[in-house]
Amino acid sequence: MTSHLIGQHHCRRLLCLAGFEGDADSEKRIAGFMEATELFHAETDIVYGDY
Repeated sequence: MTSHLIGQHHCRRLLCLAGFEGDADSEKRIAGFMEATELFHAETDIVYGDY
């Protein structure tokens, strides 16, 4: 989805809403997000939540 937002919609500033910090699922979500955004040199931010 991140690559789609960048490639098709030309988004360059993206926010990743992750779950609990340190949670395995949250870390996987962040890793995929960072991998996609680094390819396109997009500006990023990560926010942890309690879900």
